[in-house]
Amino acid sequence: MDVPLGTWNLKVSAPGRPDLTTPCQLDANSVYTVLLVDRGGSLTTELLTDSAGSKVVPAGGVNAGYGGAADRTGVDPTLLAGALIVIVVAGLGLVARAEWARSRARGR
Repeated sequence: MDVPLGTWNLKVSAPGRPDLTTPCQLDANSVYTVLLVDRGGSLTTELLTDSAGSKVVPAGGVNAGYGGAADRTGVDPTLLAGALIVIVVAGLGLVARAEWARSRARGR
C-alpha cells in the first residue's frame, strides 16, 4: 500500500492494554515493516527499513559487459593446452593400439 511521505503517528491498540502511539518517518522509494513486540507485558513497535532507493540518480547506464557482442580475440591458453593434451593422448593411444594389433598378427 502506498502511503504519503513524511512523519506519521502509528496508533496500535490491543484488548486489555493501553494504546501505543509511535512516530514513523517514511522516506521516498523505501519499503518498511512495522513490528509489534510484547516486552514483558508492555507493547512496543519497531520500524524496520526493508529496502531504500538510491539517494542519487546514477549517471549513465549500468556497466553489464557486452554479453554476446563482447570481443573474443585470442584463445584461452588453458583451453588450448587441454585440447593439445587430449590430441596427444589420443594419438599415443592409436599408435599403441596399432602396434598391439601388428604384434598379435605376427604372433599367430
